[in-house]
Amino acid sequence: MKAFAQPLMFAGKSPGPTIALVALTHGNELVGLSLFEKLIQAGICDRIQSGKIILVCSNIRAHEAFLSQGDPLKFRFIDHDMNR
Repeated sequence: MKAFAQPLMFAGKSPGPTIALVALTHGNELVGLSLFEKLIQAGICDRIQSGKIILVCSNIRAHEAFLSQGDPLKFRFIDHDMNR
């Protein structure tokens, strides 16, 4: 799955809680994007009965740099590490 610049929102027919899932906080951490792909392919997001699920890709620039260079340590972030 390709990272997406705008959040994806899936809403149920009834009001309820909202959950936001964030992937790519660091450009070389791929598991979140993989989870998004599995949720969408399995149709989980389309079966929400109430509330909302919002999927967010947060560090697309670092992720694209990682994919183009393949160095897992070099493109964890672009300007600064969000964990520090």
